[in-house]
Order: sequence, then structure tokens, then C-alpha cells
Amino acid sequence: MFNKVDVLLVFEHVSRELESLFIIKAELEKKGLSVAIAPMHFDRYYSILSYHPKILVLPYLYSENNKTLKQFRDLYGDDVVCLNLHHEQFYNDDTKHHMLPKDDYSKNVFHLCWSDKFKDDLIQIGVKDIDIEVLGNPRCDSFYMPTLPQLEKIKEGYSKVIFVPTTFSWAFVDENYFLSNDSIDPVEFKKTREITLNAAKSYFIDFYEASSIYPEYLFVLRPHPFEDIEYFLSKFLEFTGLEVLPKNIIITRDYNVYNWMKIADYTVGWCTTVNVESVMAGVPSIIYHPTFYPSKMNLEFYNYFNIVTDKKVLFSILSGEKAYKVDDDVHIFLKRNFGFNGSYVSNALAEWVCSILECERNSINNTELSKIILAKTFFRSIYIDLVKVMALKSGLLGKIFPRYSGLVEDYLSKSDIEIKYKEFKEIYHEM
Repeated sequence: MFNKVDVLLVFEHVSRELESLFIIKAELEKKGLSVAIAPMHFDRYYSILSYHPKILVLPYLYSENNKTLKQFRDLYGDDVVCLNLHHEQFYNDDTKHHMLPKDDYSKNVFHLCWSDKFKDDLIQIGVKDIDIEVLGNPRCDSFYMPTLPQLEKIKEGYSKVIFVPTTFSWAFVDENYFLSNDSIDPVEFKKTREITLNAAKSYFIDFYEASSIYPEYLFVLRPHPFEDIEYFLSKFLEFTGLEVLPKNIIITRDYNVYNWMKIADYTVGWCTTVNVESVMAGVPSIIYHPTFYPSKMNLEFYNYFNIVTDKKVLFSILSGEKAYKVDDDVHIFLKRNFGFNGSYVSNALAEWVCSILECERNSINNTELSKIILAKTFFRSIYIDLVKVMALKSGLLGKIFPRYSGLVEDYLSKSDIEIKYKEFKEIYHEM
């Protein structure tokens, strides 16, 4: 308990963030720093008791409603420094307010930016320039790692891999999760939920048809983080009238999107930044809107895509019968808006963390632990953390609390994380 570490890296979703945190951890350790990794949704109070970090690195920090930083500072004092990785930096007019920090609590930390545009937005709302660093997206570093042998094996026997990163959370995640957010209008939510559900139904039916027409292609459908993968599968079977998946369709959230892009021949998406990441990775990328798609949901980079609305056109593109090209000007847009520019971000990020530690060294003090906060945290680690994990392992967590049904795979114990990190280092031994 109370293990002092230089850096504590917190992840929300295993599939989205864990590998990139492993890369960051490896780079930080090269510089002699002590680094730990902990989940956000599980073992929260156990992690607070286990680690006293100098720097707490979070995937997001939107407002004082995000309590993780406050809970560490309540126990260890305000000298716990925070770095916000801002895992979402693409938004439209509807989502921009949600994505940016809203109060002094969330603004007065360090901020990693993928691009100058995001930095400009942060400064405009009152974040200090000195607290911002534009380095790029560290998750993109996964693309520069060697292709995993497991994925090479999955591709064997197929002439093409069609990667379909879906974004149907609005339809498939428990509605109470969204309606509990004051910034979401219930009426608009219902409309968006229906629009998303119609798109999901068309996607499932159309890609089932494609799998029948092209049995030599492998179709990889990836549920968005936070969706219950079993529910996703059940809806696929319901909408298509099938009892089991065709052999050339897999539904999985294993590995991150950059690993899949390394073996993909095409990426097809409905409303996802993976489409533009795919362009940057050199993988042909298609935006497919088979049903009504409101303009208010448009993402800025849509302007550079010829959006496909007809499944026959989609099939002819995937088969190679019809050419499909994204506007060349998209690369100008990417340079301005995204941090995937051929550079390795994690090394620069590690340098920045070292400089933050050096600057903050004089302000770090030995705050006396509050016995009341310590006791509360200890008991919460038992009646919240322990009970939650027991419910998860018994298969009851998602049934009792539907919002957790899509988070089951995001639980990793401290020993699980250590084992996976060791496996990562063995695969990527050059690190």
C-alpha cells in the first residue's frame, strides 16, 4: 500500500488504450521512472491505496464530475500532478462542448494535444498555453509496432480483410447511461438512438450479404468500447435471422484498431474517426451511410470523402470493380487536425513527463494522510471494488448494473496487467 510511483497511467478501455500505455510505460522506464498502470472502472479505491503518484495520467478529464483526480488528491494532497491525454480530440458542433474541459478543476492540469487546432480550442476556453504540449496521438504508435503473429494467422486463407469498426453505442448501451448526463437532451437522444439502431440493422444485414457474395473475404466487425459484445452479437443474429455467425465474419474487440489496420485491405465506418486514421495509415477507407444520417452528426473530415449510401456501390468498391478515392486535400486537413504524421509520439511524451517532474519537484511535499479519508477509501475498496469484482466474476455485474455490461473485458487485476506487460515486452523486445 501507498507505493510511491513517479507516474500512474489510468486506462478506460483495454482494447483502445492498453497497448499504447504499455509503449508509454516502456519509454518512461527507459528514463529511469517508476510507472504503474491501473483501470478506471474497477479497483478504483484499491488503486488509490496502492499508488501514490507524482503524476496521474488520465484518458480524459472533462469536469469535476470526473472524480478520479479529486480522489487521489483527497488522500495524497494537491501536489498530485495530472496529465490529461484527451483520448477524444475529434468533434462536431454538437459534441465539442462535451469534449473540452469545463471548469478550473479540469482546465488547470497538463494537456496533451494531437494537433494545433485542439490546442487553439483549449486556449480559447481558458487553458494556459504553458500547460499544453502538441505531440500527436500516442495511440497511433501501435501502428509502428510489428504486426502481431496472431493477426497474420487470422488473415491466412482470405484474399482480403474488410475491417468494420462500428459506432453503435447510442443504440446498444443502456439508455440510462446517457440520460443520466445532464448535457444530453432526452428527446434528441431518442432520435439519435433510433437513427443509430436503423444504421446498425442495415450494417449487419448488408455485411452478412457481402460475406455470402465474397466467401473469400474476411469481415471483422468491431463493437465500440462500452458496448456489450454479447448483446452486439445477439443483435447481429436477430437482424440477419441467423443462428450462428458465418465463418468469414468475426465479431471481436481483441487488439486495437491500429493492429487491425495493419492487415486490413479496406476500412468501412459509419461515424468513426477510424475512417480518417485509416487514410493516414494508408488503408483505403470508406464511409458508409446506408440509412438516414443527419447533417448535425457530420464530422468535419466527411467533406473529403465520397460517402457511399448504396450497398451495391459498396460491394463493387470492396471487390475492386469500382475505384474509390478520398480527396487529396484530406492530408492538409490531417496535418492541421490529427497527430498521425509518421512520428513516434511516446518518446516525446516521456520527455515531457520528465520535464514536468523536474519543474514540479520543488512543489512536492509530504502531505500527512487524513485518517478519515484513508478509512473511507479502505472501506470503499471492500464494499465497492471487491463486491464489483465478485459480481463481475459471477456474471451478475452487467445484469445488476447494465451500464457495466460492456466493461467486463476492461477489468484487469494488478497481476493481470503485470503479466500482459511482460508479454508485450517479450513480443516487442526491441523496446
